[in-house]
Amino acid sequence: MNKPDPSHEEPQDFGDLENQLSRLIPAAPSAAAQRRIGRQLDQLEQHRHERRQMWWRFAPVAAAACLVLGGVAFLQQQMSRPQVAGDPADSSSLASDASSSQKVPTAVPEFSGSAMPISVGGNVATSPEFASPPPIVTGIPADHFLPVSSQEFIRDAKEGRVIELSDDLRAREIHVEYDNAWHWHDPDTQTNIRIYRP
Repeated sequence: MNKPDPSHEEPQDFGDLENQLSRLIPAAPSAAAQRRIGRQLDQLEQHRHERRQMWWRFAPVAAAACLVLGGVAFLQQQMSRPQVAGDPADSSSLASDASSSQKVPTAVPEFSGSAMPISVGGNVATSPEFASPPPIVTGIPADHFLPVSSQEFIRDAKEGRVIELSDDLRAREIHVEYDNAWHWHDPDTQTNIRIYRP
């Protein structure tokens, strides 16, 4: 059997332990220990300085990456913004010659009433409300251009769920995607302006 080491035994009398602790006197560290601690503190300070220099090496790379990401975000925002009217100098996107063979919506004669015609694959339907055309920003006086038509073209129509109305009637939701088209004409210069907007 192993006998327990008397130095690892727990003291039975804590009063005796307190007396032994009160007799202890702190001693100053030896000169060798002080030198060793001083060298380790110097090395620690040197490592901190090296780490600080390492971060400064990557600062230009991080700044360049931030600039590139900012530029990409700006370009995406500019490209996703819809353009209704262009620059007066760039009139090629808005104006076209009357004799062009480009497929354009047919002009609707003056339409009176609360509904507006919609062309659906050659058939004309009516929508419940009139959509006014957006303002033209071309730098050309507006009194030269005469409105020719304002149309809505159905792009897609889907049936939705059945809903209950307030009068105990049922109705089916219909989801419609359509494009608006506006057409102006200047009789003096024979210039046509057409704007399409989803």
